[in-house]
Amino acid sequence: MGYYNRGLVYSELEDWERSIANLRSAQEREPDNAASNNTLCWQLGMQRRPDDALHYCNRALEDNPNGPALDSRGLVYAVAGRTEEAIQDFRAFLA
Repeated sequence: MGYYNRGLVYSELEDWERSIANLRSAQEREPDNAASNNTLCWQLGMQRRPDDALHYCNRALEDNPNGPALDSRGLVYAVAGRTEEAIQDFRAFLA
């Protein structure tokens, strides 16, 4: 949990590379942790790195198919220009 929390702190400080590095360390230690995967999905999406993000989005959704990762993956799809898939995920998230 330490790497995950530190990643969140670096995110608040807008130190994106340190944030992502710590979140990846947390994910490596607990690869099935939906929260870590979802946070990486969102963070990489916000940094406009959809190719890096999508793997983590899908991992988060494997563990929690109706969870907040639908919103995160919708963001990643939107950033990647995959509009229809983004709309589907946003609708599913809101439902």
